[in-house]
Amino acid sequence: MDNLFRQFDIPEDILKALDEEGIVTPTPVQSEVIPLVLEGKDVVAKAPTGTGKTLAFALPLLKAIDRDANGVQALIMCPTRELVIQICEVFQGLVKYYERVRVAGLYGGQNIQRQLFCLRKKPQIVVGTPGRLLDHLDRRTLKLADVEYFVLDEADEMLDMGFRGDIEKVAEKLGKCQKLCFSATLPQAITQLTDKLLCDAAYVETKIDGNSVPDIKQYYTVLKDSQRVGAMLGIIDREKYDKVIVFCNTKVRADKLGDALAGKKIQATVIHGDLKQSERTQIIKRFKAGQLNILVATDVAARGLDIDDVQAVINFDPPTDKEFYVHRIGRTARNEKKGAAYTFVDSTQVGYIPSYQKASGDKLEYKELPNISDSYTLPKDSSNKMADFHDNESRYFLNVGKRDLLDKDSLTKLLLTSTPLKIYEIADIKIRDTYSFVSVIKGNEKKLFKLQGITLGNRKVNIQEAIEEEKPQKQSDFKRKEKSEGKKSGASSAKGGKDARAKSNVNSRGENRNSKVKGAKNKTNGKSKKAVSNKMRFAREYASELAYSAKKHAGGNGKKR
Repeated sequence: MDNLFRQFDIPEDILKALDEEGIVTPTPVQSEVIPLVLEGKDVVAKAPTGTGKTLAFALPLLKAIDRDANGVQALIMCPTRELVIQICEVFQGLVKYYERVRVAGLYGGQNIQRQLFCLRKKPQIVVGTPGRLLDHLDRRTLKLADVEYFVLDEADEMLDMGFRGDIEKVAEKLGKCQKLCFSATLPQAITQLTDKLLCDAAYVETKIDGNSVPDIKQYYTVLKDSQRVGAMLGIIDREKYDKVIVFCNTKVRADKLGDALAGKKIQATVIHGDLKQSERTQIIKRFKAGQLNILVATDVAARGLDIDDVQAVINFDPPTDKEFYVHRIGRTARNEKKGAAYTFVDSTQVGYIPSYQKASGDKLEYKELPNISDSYTLPKDSSNKMADFHDNESRYFLNVGKRDLLDKDSLTKLLLTSTPLKIYEIADIKIRDTYSFVSVIKGNEKKLFKLQGITLGNRKVNIQEAIEEEKPQKQSDFKRKEKSEGKKSGASSAKGGKDARAKSNVNSRGENRNSKVKGAKNKTNGKSKKAVSNKMRFAREYASELAYSAKKHAGGNGKKR
């Protein structure tokens, strides 16, 4: 089959490398961007991850640069170390037979001496993160006077990470050059930046729809947080996956999940921003080589990993944005291969599903998982809770409970078998001795009433809308009452036949005096022995006065009798 990239007059040595990789047909973004770059126009391209953006700028740059020149001709800036390494690997693969092209990657976490060694080789193409590029500019080890092409890759991610100032500082060091901006989204901040940096730019957009992820089977399931590990292992075992990426929303969750998998002797490791660059690079190499079956990652890896043969992506924590959802699942089904994506949500997170449906072109399906173990409990993640989700629930009272031999699982099964309700439409269940509360997602109330009138034992099920109960008397009121009663009973046992009036007088005065004694005792720490002695004497005087008062009242009452 003839390589269709030949229409762009790409050198034959580069086409040979593409043929070896099986890349013969341009993607839509490549078909639109490459001619514009070859015409010398500034370009702003909006396209999701996995649509071939790297080749869209790499191929025209390689065709245009002077291989005999020694200065930096193309500068590519991207947000993460992983993406720098990925782009450098793409260039190295393309110039396998296209000699005299030198590429340098500059990023934090790598030995600076190694980077200085690469710069001394006079690379024509430099790929780097904003911070490290500025570092080399300050050291005067990077010269940008000959730059003819300036590329911003994953521009929206760089702005989200706070790199706008660094981008503008680097751009100020450049002379007149052609500028290209690639981004998965085009928020207002990106538009403002491109208006400032680019000149009469051409806009290219590849819409985020079902066609962006045509070979990914997408599923979601509703379960408890404690069931997620068991559900994940069950999926991997049943489907016989041996290369899976699992996404968590926080580093803590990722580390805890990694520990849980390690405890089960599963070949898995964790990658996130706290690891050293050498460690992250080594982990990615091991995963690519098949030495690891499961890679647990945070979103720092969502835009920086390009790994073939990833069979499935599991969103252990649901992403809080539909764009992140698309980026995550884009780690599988790369290079026209098939893949699967699973998203776990609980009852407080199902509100995210419609946005995922919209982003995936309504290809996200509900999947019920059998026999889920709940023996693993990780720290709860509050980063993806929908704060106002409970406003979408309807709560109902059922007149059956534990005395009818029901528990949460058996009532759930009863609802699923006796009503049209699906598991993801049941928001919450609470079981009491003689009654229960069931919350369902709004719009499913009629389904719940299918249970009305069913006989359990000797009782027919009755369903009513739950009304918020009145608040019971405060516990502090009960405690005060019990405390006073306890003191009264203690006084009567100590004094024998003293009457109620004497006890109340003694108690009222005694409580005041005792509080002073306790306050005096609490202040003795760290003071002189003389001060302690004085306070003890003071306490004894009060005790004597209390005893005298009690006798006086008791004697007076006796005479009156």
